[in-house]
Amino acid sequence: MIASFKHKFITIDIPKTGTRSIRETLAPLKIISILGKPDPQSEFYQHDTLFRIKKQFDSKFDQSKDHVWDWTKYFKFTVVRNPWTRFFSKYNYLFEAKKWYLANKSNPYADEAKIRQGKLAFEIFETCRHDNAIMKRIINGNGNQERFFAHKGNIYVDHVARFERLEEELNNFFSLMGVTEKFELKHSNKGNYSKTMQDVFDQEIVDLIAEKEKFVIDTMNYDYDNCFTYNPHD
Repeated sequence: MIASFKHKFITIDIPKTGTRSIRETLAPLKIISILGKPDPQSEFYQHDTLFRIKKQFDSKFDQSKDHVWDWTKYFKFTVVRNPWTRFFSKYNYLFEAKKWYLANKSNPYADEAKIRQGKLAFEIFETCRHDNAIMKRIINGNGNQERFFAHKGNIYVDHVARFERLEEELNNFFSLMGVTEKFELKHSNKGNYSKTMQDVFDQEIVDLIAEKEKFVIDTMNYDYDNCFTYNPHD
């Protein structure tokens, strides 16, 4: 998550929806007051749900009555992504993490968090072996996008943007928030794909993702065929 006290906005950052690009675009503008950390145990985690962020803001406001923590004063913004490309991106992210782990597991200076993540990715690929089983493990092990910003069919953010139009969405968002600082969207964390979605997904996987992400698919009118109208390299 990202919060700006100056411009009164909070971003709800769903994994694999361009969140690193957004962070690296905003950071040079010097308008960020809170930048979520990669540790899930942090006070503010980079992929916190709206509901956990609200709980933290409300707690601080109750303790101090400092209006900078008044949740009601903030515009809440999130980005969603076509669920099939999002899960395909996760597959490739883990595949690259596995390769990195194999190359660096004996390096005493390697980043410990990346080692842990890479080891987990390695275990997934080694245990499951086939893409169908790997994808099932990924689907079962990762939450849907809905849980970050909605509950029981109700949306609790002010705007749900599309990853597929990220630069346009950010321009509109900044204009609405009165952000006048010039920015250039960073295209960070791009994937290096050795397989296509058709290589990895069979019909069972397509249907499992459709079931898991039904809310976002219905709300944003996504469908599987949309995946092939642009390059989902993130």
